[in-house]
Amino acid sequence: MNSEGRDHIATLLLSIGNSLGFGDARRDKNPLPLGAHEGASLVEELSSECLGLIPVSLKKEEGESLSGQLNIVSSQLWNGDHSLLKMMMGTIGEMDKTCIKTREQILVFLGKWIKSLGKRVRDYATEMKETCFQCFRKEQSNIIKIAALKVLLKLFQLRINSFEQSQKSVVNDMYNTLYSEFVVNKASQTVRSLILQLLGLFGHIYPSHIEDKSQQFIHVIMDNLQTQFKSNKPDMQLIAGAFEGLSYVLNSFKEVFLKNPKNIQTLYQYLSLTLNPPSHITRYDIPKAGLRFLSF
Repeated sequence: MNSEGRDHIATLLLSIGNSLGFGDARRDKNPLPLGAHEGASLVEELSSECLGLIPVSLKKEEGESLSGQLNIVSSQLWNGDHSLLKMMMGTIGEMDKTCIKTREQILVFLGKWIKSLGKRVRDYATEMKETCFQCFRKEQSNIIKIAALKVLLKLFQLRINSFEQSQKSVVNDMYNTLYSEFVVNKASQTVRSLILQLLGLFGHIYPSHIEDKSQQFIHVIMDNLQTQFKSNKPDMQLIAGAFEGLSYVLNSFKEVFLKNPKNIQTLYQYLSLTLNPPSHITRYDIPKAGLRFLSF
């Protein structure tokens, strides 16, 4: 990428900041007029341009470092006072619909960037994690919470060394925040489904850190499965999230699960229902989750 391309990315970043009222734009007495969806459209344009720079071959290769133009672009996007991450942190709590849509698109772009580059995002992974976690913790918008949780799942699934060496207090703080959000029951079912997946992943990655919480978490999952399967209107996403979370946590705490014989009988019953869904269903989240559970 030449200097013209880098300048264009810088211009897009500045324009996105203006659309959010971030930084200097907050003090601008005459902000640029922006359409209702212009901020989100600018993020989509930035996403398309930057993701297009990633060679298909690179996506298929293992690696943990970036070089050349991708390293420069990564720095533009995620590092510095005018980065997308700083914009997210600087506008936490904004409830304007246009702002929410723009911020959601930033998180969607971040998720695609992580998926494309894998562990090569490690230089910015800690700040990405902190930004998404603070968005989840402090936002009122379920739209932003959902987008932030999806990015956190992608980040932790990478098993980046710096994450796995996290202090117990840091992991416990994240776990307790997520767990509290789940049990309070004010969150949407999509948010609660993603929380179960992330908590289960924590059990897989940090078994020594949350060993004292494993029995409680398994109980919560089994209790939610029972509630959903007995309901006249079971929530498909929550059931799928419960199976995903359970598949993760059983890697580290199978013995805890087996201590209660009722768990085995209940799980077998619900897996049987999951893998033999009614013929009229149009979504297959639950059968897919059941199959992934058996293959994990």
